[in-house]
Amino acid sequence: MLLLCLLLAAAPGNPHLPRALEQIRALEESDALRTLQRARAWPDNTAADLARVHLYTGLAHAGLSSEARSIASFRDALLIDPRLTLPEGVSPRVQEWWKAAGGGASTPVLEPPPAPAPPVVEVPPQALQAPPAPPRSFAARHRRSVLLAGAGVLAGTAALLVGRQATRLGEAAREEGAIGHAVSLQRDGEQRARMSNGLAVGSALLAAGAGVSFAFE
Repeated sequence: MLLLCLLLAAAPGNPHLPRALEQIRALEESDALRTLQRARAWPDNTAADLARVHLYTGLAHAGLSSEARSIASFRDALLIDPRLTLPEGVSPRVQEWWKAAGGGASTPVLEPPPAPAPPVVEVPPQALQAPPAPPRSFAARHRRSVLLAGAGVLAGTAALLVGRQATRLGEAAREEGAIGHAVSLQRDGEQRARMSNGLAVGSALLAAGAGVSFAFE
């Protein structure tokens, strides 16, 4: 979590401080605390030695994520030597705890340069447009008109056929000698004639509808 790049050297007097510093660098904080207990009990400690003992103790507690003990040890170190600063390479969280103990800013930690932004690729407006739809055939574009026209042709053809039947029935009625049978043929002919007229009108309407639909499709 911290101190992979510790560059502090221990004060030359206390023989236990270099060992404690090595253990902190190796992330062996529990062993470092035991070594620092021996360093604190060393009889020839100077004020600078004791300040280092408390500073290293605070760093070891920080490595164990013990915030309260870390801040207390930092505070003790600053009471002995207010000019102490944190070494390089400590984490931002340890710097916050150091400041909470009353310490000043440590040597700034170099941040890696930000990664360059990816190049902006400009897409031509034509690429953002949907591809044009394939052209449709005449029957697909004028489907309704074709259907209406076909229905009109069928109705017209039916009108012609029924009209011819009506004509034949009328001729047969005129040639028939029996009055009763002639009347029956005449009625059938008239009925077929009316049906033919209806089909012819329907054919005309369908043709007109096909024309209108073709104009608006």
